[in-house]
Amino acid sequence: MMAKSNEFGPHVPGSRATGSRAGIALCLAGLSAAALLGGCREKSPGAQKVEEAQRTLVKGPSPEARRSDLQRMAQGMTANDADEASAADLAIMQGTANNSLGIAILADLDEAISQADLALVGVTSAMRGRNEQSQIARAAEARDFGPANQKLIADQRDLQADVQRLQGELRTLRDRIGTLESQAGDLNTRGTALRDEAAQLELQASGSAQRAAEAAPRVQQLSRQADSLEQQAARLLIAASVEEPKIVFAEQRIAQRQQQLELIAKDLESNAQQEREAQQRAADARAAAAEFESAALQGVSQLAALIGLDGGDLTVFSEGESAARAFQNASSSARRAQSRDRQRAASTLSVAARSLGEVQQRLGNAYERFAIGVESVVSAEPSIPGSSELSGLAQQLRQKSTEAMTAAADAYDQAAQHLGTLRASEVADEYTALAAKLRGETPQNGQSGGQGGDQGGAPAGDQMNGAMPNGGGL
Repeated sequence: MMAKSNEFGPHVPGSRATGSRAGIALCLAGLSAAALLGGCREKSPGAQKVEEAQRTLVKGPSPEARRSDLQRMAQGMTANDADEASAADLAIMQGTANNSLGIAILADLDEAISQADLALVGVTSAMRGRNEQSQIARAAEARDFGPANQKLIADQRDLQADVQRLQGELRTLRDRIGTLESQAGDLNTRGTALRDEAAQLELQASGSAQRAAEAAPRVQQLSRQADSLEQQAARLLIAASVEEPKIVFAEQRIAQRQQQLELIAKDLESNAQQEREAQQRAADARAAAAEFESAALQGVSQLAALIGLDGGDLTVFSEGESAARAFQNASSSARRAQSRDRQRAASTLSVAARSLGEVQQRLGNAYERFAIGVESVVSAEPSIPGSSELSGLAQQLRQKSTEAMTAAADAYDQAAQHLGTLRASEVADEYTALAAKLRGETPQNGQSGGQGGDQGGAPAGDQMNGAMPNGGGL
């Protein structure tokens, strides 16, 4: 599902942080314009401070390159500045800084997930090698070459008999062709002798017309006899040429069967060698499987450490918590401006909610992927030591995935409400549909959670604290 472009710069869940960054930049652009609408009155030091922060956020380097500056900015905008600058401006700027901080943390979250994915690849590769070696060992121990060899020997006898038969047919063909060619040669020799005799008579009678006339009948007779002999020879040669393809065909069949016999001999030799080495191969495969198993267990330990459910810094869990907390803090800050500047607050809140949804959706997908990988280790045959512990880790990851997807759906619902406040109902409907999809529901057409932002009661952003713990400010 692709969110359509609009003035609010929607951030499509599942994309990189560019959508959030674009949305924040547009939010800041609107904030700058509103802050400068004070006419010609002199700006207070606090207002100048807000404008300077706006320029830093909009025109500065990427959030990833200034993560510490964003954190200091988010912490440094306190109520002590309210006597010089609009409290709403300060709240919005603090929310924007937290949104940018969350985007910076997203890069570290992606890196943590990538590292965990690499460890998962190592685990699955090691288990694949272990399973392959175990299968090789079982096959080597169980294989019986007797039936295969018996069939090969029977085929060998049949082919040898066939080769002998074809060789006999080939000799017969060659003898027949040789006889025909010999007979044709004799006839051609006789015909040549007759033509020589006719030529000699013509030469002798060449000096006298009378003698030439007397010799003419004999010359013609000799020529006719030579023609007849040569024609007979030609017919014999034609008969021999008809037999030639039969020789080629017989030779091909013999060559084919000889090739088959060579293959059978190689197979018999290979089977004998494999049979002698089967036990050794089984032992080698068992040893290799044990090494793969050790590597897989070490990989699972590394994967668990990179996921960090039991604690640790720069893990998938810790970076996910940090990114989610930054966007929640952005919501907390922006809510303080709702009473004075509902539109700008809703814009900041929508960016925070959409980004929070993306964080939770990434975590949900990653936890599910890790759970599938660990489950594949648990289900390996034969089973490996510590499988019960691995099963517990897989269950934890499944639970974390479910929780994260639920939190993502809640955040997208909140984004839809804030977008409804901004009159972006079409985009709000898309986020409502996405939230329903994550829950396995089918949303009704034309209904978005955004309409609640224009009604009375609690502000839409007030429900954001439930998505992750520690929803307060930095």
